[in-house]
Amino acid sequence: MSDAAERGEQARLQTGRQCGACSMCCFLFDIQDPQLTKRDGEWCPHCKPGAGGCTIHAQRPQRCRNFYCQWLTDTEWDESWFPLKSRIVIFALGTAAGRNILVFKVDPRQPERWRQSAYFRTITDAAIEYPGSIVRVGKHTFVLQPSTRPLGPHVFMTSRGKVEWVKLAASSSALYSEAG
Repeated sequence: MSDAAERGEQARLQTGRQCGACSMCCFLFDIQDPQLTKRDGEWCPHCKPGAGGCTIHAQRPQRCRNFYCQWLTDTEWDESWFPLKSRIVIFALGTAAGRNILVFKVDPRQPERWRQSAYFRTITDAAIEYPGSIVRVGKHTFVLQPSTRPLGPHVFMTSRGKVEWVKLAASSSALYSEAG
């Protein structure tokens, strides 16, 4: 087991959470691996959503073995953030500057989900603690950061301060690399 997988499994064991019927990561993430190639927004050919999940679990690619969503590993994300319910998968991503940001991958079949009140409030509050956090909806990427600009169409007041979101050009989405 890799160090990343070991850390993820230890954190998951501490929360007592399980994927259960959820397989959202098998839909939302792209995989480029010698044993499996799939694009984000497509079901993995080895996934049986709601019917047992991964059919190659013991032989799955290393990227899949290393991935643990925030809901599985951090009880600060309550049951409303269970990915099958929220349609949002959250993961932490380390930056070159040595700090973490959060990435919120939204089910492109429900692209406005992240803007719904309870989710939006939590996402924008998290952007204060984790500046530069990202919301990814299909090919659209939004960077969330604290702001000093006046309130407006893309600047919002949160319980912790003002947050601005900036939409990146579709080609700029390569600025981050998903966990794995």
